[in-house]
Amino acid sequence: MEKTYKQITFFENNKRLTLLENFKLHLGTYLNNLEHHYSGGLSENEKAKAEHKEINKLIDKACSYIEAIPSIVGVIGEDNYLTKGLIYEQDIIDKSHFYKSLIDMTERAIAVYRGNSKMAKQRTYNPFSRITIIKTIESLESLTHAEIGRFLLKFGLEKVAPQKLGSKMSRVNAVIGYLIENHDEKGPFGANLTFEIIEDVLKIIYSNKYSRKIKEHLPELINSLKHDSYIITDEGSLKRMLPESIKLVEREYELNSLLDKFGFTTAKGHIDQAINAHSRGEWASANAQLRSFMESLFDSIADKLACGKMTLPSTGHQRREFLAKLNPPFLIPTLNEWEINGKSGFLQGLWRRLNPQGSHPGLSDEEDSTFRLHLMILTAFYYLKRLDSRTGNP
Repeated sequence: MEKTYKQITFFENNKRLTLLENFKLHLGTYLNNLEHHYSGGLSENEKAKAEHKEINKLIDKACSYIEAIPSIVGVIGEDNYLTKGLIYEQDIIDKSHFYKSLIDMTERAIAVYRGNSKMAKQRTYNPFSRITIIKTIESLESLTHAEIGRFLLKFGLEKVAPQKLGSKMSRVNAVIGYLIENHDEKGPFGANLTFEIIEDVLKIIYSNKYSRKIKEHLPELINSLKHDSYIITDEGSLKRMLPESIKLVEREYELNSLLDKFGFTTAKGHIDQAINAHSRGEWASANAQLRSFMESLFDSIADKLACGKMTLPSTGHQRREFLAKLNPPFLIPTLNEWEINGKSGFLQGLWRRLNPQGSHPGLSDEEDSTFRLHLMILTAFYYLKRLDSRTGNP
């Protein structure tokens, strides 16, 4: 049984939407190519036969996606509902009303999945990374079982991590797993549940022995929060480093999805290592990985657009020059993204900013490293979206 449409991620929602749109197209083409007999019956011409085969390939998934919307299945009566078995029978050509009924349900399902896109995105993109959730919630292990129980009652999670689980670590792990899986759940105060819990835990930390020395005792948590674009105020509350309109964690999820989609495994490895190094406070290591990420990303984009039909220059600067000279250009000189045979384009300036002191810049402070990380996530996402559009969403 498929998850209902209200339970799925943004990526699953898009997958279902794409299949249903394709399914509807085949159904419509099939109906348009049925031929009427003088006796009143219907027959398939060659085009209809081909479409019938395509429908058979998609029908199982299409019906399961429609059935995942209870409001549609509940409205359609049994007499009008096209069962999967009927599709496979050749005499369906004499029951075109079944196809029309299925087209109607498919159109309604498409409308639901389109409308669900925003909520699916909220379910998919937690405002905090996995590392932040783990590093924050694991600090609850310092509390007693009774204190953990009171904390769980406050947020309605007593059944998620009951004391019968045994150790405090087991209870804390249950809470971590729950927050990772339930991205969109609201907390008792009306905000995102994970946000409310993390902020509450930080206030607990601030009220105990760590006080204002939290940076010394929990550096990985502080650095992970900065990666998520949050800082901790003097009162232990969370404050955004960037405007709310810049949804950095969401951009990072989508960036990873696009890197996977295009098979840019080397580039993905570099950005993952940069994020991990940043969380550990290893600024020089994070900066080096960001530079490698940028070089690998644009090398891979050049390789993708060459499609094996053009001779590519060596890696690095010459490949970015290649991207600016393509027809049409991928890096657009008129937008000052790249200056051919020059140094003043946006990406050329970005390259120098990533490494202002040559190949071994030495140590840099956390603000500079955080700035570089945020800048690279947003820049890489922007150009991968452009690649996705240019290649026709392969």
